[in-house]
Amino acid sequence: MFSRMSEPGDMESMCLLTESDSDTFSRNHNIPDLPNTKDYHLFVCYTDYNSADVRVIVENLEGEGLKCCYHERDFQPGQNVFHNINSAIKRSMGIIIILSEESVNSSFCQHEIHQAVHTRITDDYTIIPIKIEPCDIPDNLKTTTYIDAQNIETIEVHKLILNAFLQDVWHVEHNNTNGLTRRMSMTQYKEGCKWTTVSRFKLLIDKKERMSLRRNGFVVSDARFDEMEAIVSNSFPVKYKHILIHLTRYTTLVFFILSLITVGLEFTYVSFSFGREMDNSGWLNTNGFIARGIFVNIIFWLCLIAIDGCGKLFRFEKWKGFTHSYEEKAKEELNEKLWNRINRETMRDDKYFVLFQDDHLNIVRFDRKPCQDVFVRRCQLLKSLTKYMCPGETDVEYTERLVEAYLQKDFIKLTIPTKGDGRHTMINGASCLCSLLENEILKKDDDDDDDDDD
Repeated sequence: MFSRMSEPGDMESMCLLTESDSDTFSRNHNIPDLPNTKDYHLFVCYTDYNSADVRVIVENLEGEGLKCCYHERDFQPGQNVFHNINSAIKRSMGIIIILSEESVNSSFCQHEIHQAVHTRITDDYTIIPIKIEPCDIPDNLKTTTYIDAQNIETIEVHKLILNAFLQDVWHVEHNNTNGLTRRMSMTQYKEGCKWTTVSRFKLLIDKKERMSLRRNGFVVSDARFDEMEAIVSNSFPVKYKHILIHLTRYTTLVFFILSLITVGLEFTYVSFSFGREMDNSGWLNTNGFIARGIFVNIIFWLCLIAIDGCGKLFRFEKWKGFTHSYEEKAKEELNEKLWNRINRETMRDDKYFVLFQDDHLNIVRFDRKPCQDVFVRRCQLLKSLTKYMCPGETDVEYTERLVEAYLQKDFIKLTIPTKGDGRHTMINGASCLCSLLENEILKKDDDDDDDDDD
């Protein structure tokens, strides 16, 4: 079925789709855009004996949005047949091979299969064999799982082809960069006299770093980079980072100044109130009062430093330091702002998002379309996933709504490595979006069942 041996989950999907009472197949799929070097999604290998079936299959596939190439319509007149075949394979992302007794004995089909297998080795070309009648499998296809469509109506075959294409070609081709992460550090700078001021921080994405990100496939305009700099640099975790880092220094300075002021005020008050009439015992009492006040201030200052220091160093669950909780809340607010002003648009149009994490701004490559495509199909296979669907809402609209809500709330999970296997590869080791979303829905179902049992 796929250009690589299918996994159990994939085979289960295939079997479910071959059932005669399968759900109505949605025609509103997020079909991937063709790369600049390709003109077709799929090239069809067949003989004239099967042309009637091929026309039906191609018509249904193109109705779903896949652009197909087959010889009786798309080969260029006047060109050598083998030139047309080689050109069609080169200009397509994959090939459908109609397996029948006639095709396996056709020299033209054998040439097309040979070229496709060779292209797969060098260019990750996808091969989808479809067995429509009893026949021998060509030797060079015996390691490729095929679709058994011998007992399936011709008008239903395109569903299996589309399923294979979306779960293999599009996902393998484009998800190999999903999760690619680049970290941008904060830049230190000083304002005023360098001897009397401490270093402050801001996000500065220079020209060299911008070019490096673009070479790694991040489509980011200079205006968008400038917007990132402004949002992050003016946020609490960055704008006041120098205070949080040097908190002990600042609190010590403030304590010292307050202590001097306290001593000065006490002596001034005593001098104006009692003057020379005050005896030595009075002065001793006053000095003792001042000393006790300073001692209390020292104890209070040491407690504040200890609480904050322990919270930062050990990250106690219930005792995180009086600044740590504010920092964490401020970082959450920053990421929420980044979502509303940047990620909501770029994740949909430019296939990346940004996240402030560990005092760095991370830019993460992520294309959500493959996961949305699979989740649409999973909704058609598992009705338990559609329990939150609104009346009149299509599978595509439902998926779009759930994805938008989930990403706004938990897009940080796309950066957290997990032990579980997602359906799609994420370079950073995180689970893919469709797996996270499905698990979230099923987990809610389990929680609801537990509540009912109670």
